[in-house]
Amino acid sequence: MKKLVVFLVLLLSGASASAVQLISIITGADMAGMEVTATFSNGSSETATWIVTDVPATPVPAGSPVGDFEVYAGGAFGNDWSLTQRGETFGDVDLANNQFFGQWTLSNQTGVTMDGLVIDAFIPLDSYIVFDNIFGVEDTPTSDVGRPFTPASNAVTGVYSNPYSDPDLWGTLALSFAGGFADGSTLNFMADTDKIPVPGTFLLVLVWPVLRIARNAAMNAKQY
Repeated sequence: MKKLVVFLVLLLSGASASAVQLISIITGADMAGMEVTATFSNGSSETATWIVTDVPATPVPAGSPVGDFEVYAGGAFGNDWSLTQRGETFGDVDLANNQFFGQWTLSNQTGVTMDGLVIDAFIPLDSYIVFDNIFGVEDTPTSDVGRPFTPASNAVTGVYSNPYSDPDLWGTLALSFAGGFADGSTLNFMADTDKIPVPGTFLLVLVWPVLRIARNAAMNAKQY
């Protein structure tokens, strides 16, 4: 039994580690398929699916300055409201010229107040998108460093949920507004994302519970 447990640990550890190779350079053009749901003060709600809006004719080479990636963009468009993102989601700020790169922009032109917004990134398409909210540390291997939800206004709060790899990778980001997000308002914020290929994701989802059980069993076996 002990040998079987050890074998499972080695097999599944190797499988999960090799299967999940995250892509950390993500733009608005890489997040097609995400679902964004807005709720309003009149009790209504609407869900819009993320689409690609801008892609350059010639791809921007890897390692280029972050500002060069602003040619990539995407967004979710509802009835008179939208959420868009342009550039690399990790983003950057040029304080000397007061320029922000990689911003998300929420706009409300519906005529009613928006109560909240939920970005459901972890949708099973050709890949999964997750939010990476820890700055300065690569907690999950290959995820690179992230950036937490950083809004241009203190009147909005962002809460991450649906963990993929706690504490840094999350499938959902929900925005709530102090006093509501009024008609005619625009909000900019920063939030980093990563991409996970579906084959690696499915494999990890399948083996991770077994891996945890096998590891615990192996640890318990060592005590006897």
